[in-house]
Amino acid sequence: MINLDGIRALLVDLENDRVERTISTTNTDKFGQAICAFANDLPNHSKSGYLFLGVKDNGDLSGIKVTDDLLKNVAAIRTDGNIQPQPSMTVEKVSLDGLDMVMVKVEPSAFPRVRYKGRIWVRIGPRKGIANEEDERILMEKRRTNVTSFDASPCLNAVLCTTPSSFHTWCLHSICDVRYAGKDRSGDILTEHEFKDNLCTILPELDTFINTTIANRRPIPVTALREEMVTDYPDWATRELVMNAICHRDYASNGPIQFYQYDDRIEIMNHGGLYGRVNESNFPNVNDYRNIVVAEAMKVLGFVNRQSRGVLKLQKDLKANGNGEAVYDFGYQTVVLVVENKSPRGEQLMADAIASGLLLQDGEKPSEMNENGEKRSKNWSDLTIFEFPTMLTKNVYEALKSNPMAKYSWLVDNLGVSEATIKRAIADLKKMGYINAEHSKINGEWQLLN
Repeated sequence: MINLDGIRALLVDLENDRVERTISTTNTDKFGQAICAFANDLPNHSKSGYLFLGVKDNGDLSGIKVTDDLLKNVAAIRTDGNIQPQPSMTVEKVSLDGLDMVMVKVEPSAFPRVRYKGRIWVRIGPRKGIANEEDERILMEKRRTNVTSFDASPCLNAVLCTTPSSFHTWCLHSICDVRYAGKDRSGDILTEHEFKDNLCTILPELDTFINTTIANRRPIPVTALREEMVTDYPDWATRELVMNAICHRDYASNGPIQFYQYDDRIEIMNHGGLYGRVNESNFPNVNDYRNIVVAEAMKVLGFVNRQSRGVLKLQKDLKANGNGEAVYDFGYQTVVLVVENKSPRGEQLMADAIASGLLLQDGEKPSEMNENGEKRSKNWSDLTIFEFPTMLTKNVYEALKSNPMAKYSWLVDNLGVSEATIKRAIADLKKMGYINAEHSKINGEWQLLN
């Protein structure tokens, strides 16, 4: 805090880019322009600026009468709406040698450009003036330097990327996956799971979850000797949509990323609307990052590329799979809703296979039925290396291939079934020769044989 000796030194010194003196007590436009210029701090002194009322150019006090109304009127300049954004300032009466004056102390703004009545004022040595384009560029650089994204806040960076969820669940990545029966939220909830952890843990889990559970990859016979592999949702495209939601989410929000599955589509709702340079007219050709630390961490971990091609590529993959393009809805202002429609290709191929006699109405192959129309029991030895007794068994096997060090708890979380169900599937895989029956795990690693 400046003392009387410091004030005397400012009064006797020449006017400069931190000091302005005036004998007026009523010229509010002059006061507002000076306060605006001090707040912008174009020379970047990072020190307070001082406006003295009732002081002559030579530093002598003119002897004004300082009243409560005068102090209130000067202080009101800050809040009358003419200065935006509002600066930090103080107004006080100062007495020197039996005479009074008003001292206005203005702190430099961390977020210039500050305007007075729509114009940007700056100090140019002992005078003030309206900022030119180069001045505005300098002020914008100062603003960008001082604006720290939420994920770059002190300590939070480490929490987002490395801290276990048991320590700080309030600021970690949270994704709520719900499978509804039917085509809207009025249907029964079939499965529900929440992913809540740091980046290093949650990203690989989501990768496996989408690949083994969401894609619904399955073979459908197209001729007597050939099958075609179909997926309801291409895993890379769905994965990209989820990664974008994590990367661009507003982490100041308490709401989770909503990943909702319906009979005919997937909806991903993410808190945080379009950011920075991005708007509806230039999306997805222009990108910007609300969370620069999260974006860089995801790139280093290998889950995003930051080359503005993800949305264009996923749209291409969705069209190739028959899903049609993902629909982006920006009408919620602070939320982005993405709809990924289910591909009808699998159902079409299934209908064709039934019509041609390759499958029965219940999806079973005619060769798997006995002469009484009942499903023939199949010996494990009858299964080829490419066959699995159930889709769950196949999903468990693919999950183990992607993460040979997987624990039962990890499989439960990623496949959305109970531990007992996982153990039954693993027992089947042992009988079929996919997992070493005698030594299924060595040093924590699953011993896969095929």
